[in-house]
Amino acid sequence: MDNKYAYEFVLDKNSVENTETSHSIILRQVSEGARILECGPGGGIMTRYLKEQLHCNVTILEVDSQSFERAMQYADFGFCVNLEDDEWMAELEEGAFDYILYADVLEHLSNPTAVLKKMRRFLKSDGHVILSVPNVAYGDIVMNLLRDQFTYTDL
Repeated sequence: MDNKYAYEFVLDKNSVENTETSHSIILRQVSEGARILECGPGGGIMTRYLKEQLHCNVTILEVDSQSFERAMQYADFGFCVNLEDDEWMAELEEGAFDYILYADVLEHLSNPTAVLKKMRRFLKSDGHVILSVPNVAYGDIVMNLLRDQFTYTDL
């Protein structure tokens, strides 16, 4: 499968509990058995962990059709949609989710603030949004920027 989100990587309990990746930090904050709306799951690495390890009910929203198909094998429900479109929103119940997750997703949107605001309606009154964005202050990136280099990579 030629897909930039098709990782052959599986998160396990040990890696989630003992590493400081954005995925592990997010997953440690999710309660077992929660209802999750996962935005941009890619191929479903976190979706699988949420379902198999935390026994969550997971709904996914993914724009890439190949990634959507991979992630859906772990999700309970989902849509292959663009988060910035509104047509799909009538399909979800307002106030239904304990968590909305955005793991390295918002930086890909043209108006992430608008997406966060409109998606808020799907959270329970005591629900939480958990998100991560890439750290452009990472040393390697800063050094390359100082040399006028910013190289996009497949991943």
